[in-house]
Amino acid sequence: MKRCDAQLSSYAMERADRSRYKDLAVVAVKYLAVPATSVPSKWLFSTAGLVVSKLRSSMSPELVGQILFLNKNCG
Repeated sequence: MKRCDAQLSSYAMERADRSRYKDLAVVAVKYLAVPATSVPSKWLFSTAGLVVSKLRSSMSPELVGQILFLNKNCG
């Protein structure tokens, strides 16, 4: 029973804070949310497999990260 009370109080506290910090709540929900599936990570590994091949194996890890970032965010 104590666990339910703790969950209710944390929920009530979250609701109160959300109304107090509206802009921060919107940003937190957008950027701190956990994806429900593993699909985004599978897409990333698939793209990484296309980027890093035998012909491109000499690229630095930083460059590979930058290419994957641009592919995900700008492509």
